[in-house]
Amino acid sequence: MDKQRLILIAAAVVQLALWLVLAGRYKKPTAAPGSIVLQYGWKLRFFGLCIAFTIPMLMIVLFVVTPVRPAAQTVPIGLTLLALGCVGGCILVETQGVYLIVTDAAIVGVSPWRRRREWRWDEIVRVTFSRANRWLILEGPRQERIRAALFLAGIRELAQAIVRHVSGIKCAPARKVLDRLAGS
Repeated sequence: MDKQRLILIAAAVVQLALWLVLAGRYKKPTAAPGSIVLQYGWKLRFFGLCIAFTIPMLMIVLFVVTPVRPAAQTVPIGLTLLALGCVGGCILVETQGVYLIVTDAAIVGVSPWRRRREWRWDEIVRVTFSRANRWLILEGPRQERIRAALFLAGIRELAQAIVRHVSGIKCAPARKVLDRLAGS
């Protein structure tokens, strides 16, 4: 086995180990009784795990089992699979690490991409909807945002809480979507 293959296999093993650590790192946050915890559904979380682990495993099997090829063919394939593995890792981190906690007094956004955000309902400045990303975007103090993907399990309860606690003017840009989600 040539040096390039060994380096690519080692990189895939490191990537696999990293995703394993990240998959176990994110635990569902504890919430007060009566609060609602939104997270991605089990199908999307399982998909994130599958994608993150399948790509590095495929790369390892591909380079261990297949006959030796010239480095000119091996390196681009390996780098492409490593890049796809990084995309899989991002999907894993997103699906395992994003949580929203909704209570009667406040909303809490927990995300691996940014620090924890907690606002009382009256602190929300504006609610919008991104059609491209399919996110409800809650803008709070200091122009910080909590984004809630429509794929989160419990999105209906979040929409109902927004309609109930945030004034109509602040929700105007997302009113159609909120009404549809809340079932009004």
